[in-house]
Amino acid sequence: MAAALLMSLIASSIYLLNDLLDMDSDRAHATKWARPLAHGDLSIPAALGISLMLGSVGLIGGWLLGGPALTLWLLAYMAITTAYSLRLKEVMVGDALVLAALYTIRLWIGGIVIGVTLSFWLLLFSVFLFLSLAYLKRYIEMRDAVDPDRLLKGRGYVGGDLDVVMMSGVSAGMVAILVLALFAHDPETAVHYGNPDLLWLLCLPLIYWMNRMWMMARRGEVEGDPVAFAIKDRRSLLIGLIMACIFVVALFSSPVAV
Repeated sequence: MAAALLMSLIASSIYLLNDLLDMDSDRAHATKWARPLAHGDLSIPAALGISLMLGSVGLIGGWLLGGPALTLWLLAYMAITTAYSLRLKEVMVGDALVLAALYTIRLWIGGIVIGVTLSFWLLLFSVFLFLSLAYLKRYIEMRDAVDPDRLLKGRGYVGGDLDVVMMSGVSAGMVAILVLALFAHDPETAVHYGNPDLLWLLCLPLIYWMNRMWMMARRGEVEGDPVAFAIKDRRSLLIGLIMACIFVVALFSSPVAV
């Protein structure tokens, strides 16, 4: 929990820097214009000071909590996110890949903190799941642009890329579901579960959720960050609960003889 808090401080530090660099494009967005920096509620010196403070506290806390190993990974995360804010977000497709990698690095850091080696399946699933959500985030930004040319000039996309971004995001989501199915079929997985056959059922609610998110986004019903939307959406939370129940039953139950 302490490491999660430190990650949040560092992420918030870089988000402030990113919002500072994105002020012009945020002012051309249907909803992001209300962000504190874009709207003028937070001054640039104050934003820089808060960003520096949050980043410093995060790194010092990382050193006290996990020593050099954790601090180096936090520094790596900070370096990649800073590079994204300064340049990588302008690289078409590359921006989505970097966002997916950053979410996966958070999992990796969590594994280091609790002393658990993460499985290949989890890392691969994370990459494709968050790649889909990264494309979904970019799709929403492009969809809601008041002035597309002004908004997208620093993103590496043009207005005509909207359908390609959606297609790429949906495809990445389907690959994530395929990875989950392959994980359920892996013989090495079976030894850790009382009833591994039930893991196949995880794919069904995930297929529903992924397609629902994209269809809602296409209709203009998802705004802002899709992750933030999902944690406030009752149906998304219900689907998460169903998947958690399937996982627990698969872990602790025994196969039923037929």
